[in-house]
Amino acid sequence: MYDLLEESRPVKAFVVADNNDQQSLIELCGLVDTLGMECCGTLLLGEIKPNIEFFVGTGKAHEINQLAKESDAECIIFDFAIDN
Repeated sequence: MYDLLEESRPVKAFVVADNNDQQSLIELCGLVDTLGMECCGTLLLGEIKPNIEFFVGTGKAHEINQLAKESDAECIIFDFAIDN
């Protein structure tokens, strides 16, 4: 099994935040950095209508997947409020 944490280089993380909250995105990238990871890409979403399968719509899920692949991300981190 491939262990991302045992690599000698930082893990590349793609970060997604909702509600066009630029400050949240900046803070989350800071937390990623604190973990020794590299924030290799970001995406701000407008208001979303939760989807039971992907939380975002399938089109947006495919967009996030494509952007993460293009930035060579090894993980995707979401910052969504799920209390609605």
